[in-house]
Amino acid sequence: MNRLQKLDEAEMKNLMMMKLINLYSPISFAEGEEEPVVEKTVAEKAAVMFPDADKKEEEKPAEEMEEKPEEKAEADDKDKAEDDKSDDKADDEEKKEDDKADAVIEMDAFKLREGFEVNDAMSTKFLEVMNDKDLSRVEMGQKLIEIQADAMEEMSQAINQSYIDTRTEWREGIEKHPEFGGDKLEANNAEVSKVVDKYGSDDFREMLALTGSGDHLEMYQFLMNVAKDMNEGTLISGGPNSQAPTTQAERLYPNQGKENT
Repeated sequence: MNRLQKLDEAEMKNLMMMKLINLYSPISFAEGEEEPVVEKTVAEKAAVMFPDADKKEEEKPAEEMEEKPEEKAEADDKDKAEDDKSDDKADDEEKKEDDKADAVIEMDAFKLREGFEVNDAMSTKFLEVMNDKDLSRVEMGQKLIEIQADAMEEMSQAINQSYIDTRTEWREGIEKHPEFGGDKLEANNAEVSKVVDKYGSDDFREMLALTGSGDHLEMYQFLMNVAKDMNEGTLISGGPNSQAPTTQAERLYPNQGKENT
């Protein structure tokens, strides 16, 4: 009868337990040597006796992370509410933009330079273009160019008319003048023409016609004074028979030598 047959049942269980423990022990021994008894920690012994315990612990967090149906429904409702809120905000912003785009533009929306004015006709044309939603950008630009061209033409006509009105007012001032106008006007005009013919050049005549200064009372009076002096013989003539001083001494001392004559 061998050694194992002599062991009772209790000793056999202890021996099998030691075999199991030593099976997972890192300590090795030579053949024929007595197997050393290795004391293992409680955790190591538990791992050998209950190998599935770690797997259950690893699976436990996943089970804990799994949401319950009511919790999942609550989270879904919350997400949906947030999405609806974002959509509503986007809709509000879009509506504001649409309302702004559909709003009628008035002249008050534009800031004009100080002293700059736009007449009612031009502002009406401008606002009609700005509020026409069917126009493309090119079409809108073309209409604005046409409005600008009309404005420049109108301004040019206004300046020309102002020039005409001013000259008319000046001429009327001469015609109604007690000294130069009335029945004397035709004769005085002839005298003015003589002065211009005698002392003026073609460029001088062109200047009077271009600027209209010949119609101004002050210019007319100046030319009439020249004509008066010319007719009275007080003007210095530039002819060869002139009695004007010819030497520098005569010009400086015009009366010298005349007292003894």
